[in-house]
Amino acid sequence: MLAMNRLRRAYLQIEPGLERYFTTGHHDDERGVIATYMLDGPSRRWLLVHFMVNTPMIVATVDAALAAAITVLLLQVGDAPRAAEVAGGVIAFAVVWGVLLYLQLLTLAPLRGKVPRFPSPSDPR
Repeated sequence: MLAMNRLRRAYLQIEPGLERYFTTGHHDDERGVIATYMLDGPSRRWLLVHFMVNTPMIVATVDAALAAAITVLLLQVGDAPRAAEVAGGVIAFAVVWGVLLYLQLLTLAPLRGKVPRFPSPSDPR
């Protein structure tokens, strides 16, 4: 998203009159990324909600459910007790989902500790 915002910024530097046609952000800071996602204001709550329902997290949930189902099937083939099947499925889901969540959180790293090249103005209005 930062790269796309930087490209839009370059377009605006080439042709400033394009700004009225842009519906997304063109700043490479947190406020600019939030504007690109069209969330109303830099609210951490809305950013968290968006983060949890975006495509990578939905795919992570489906992958975790598949891992749980495969684990349960393998435990059934091994004649494991029902409690072990349930526990195995829950553990497999939690581990896969947790790892994929962690990897998704790493995608936010470009916003941490870096000075933006094109910061948003102090007053967004």
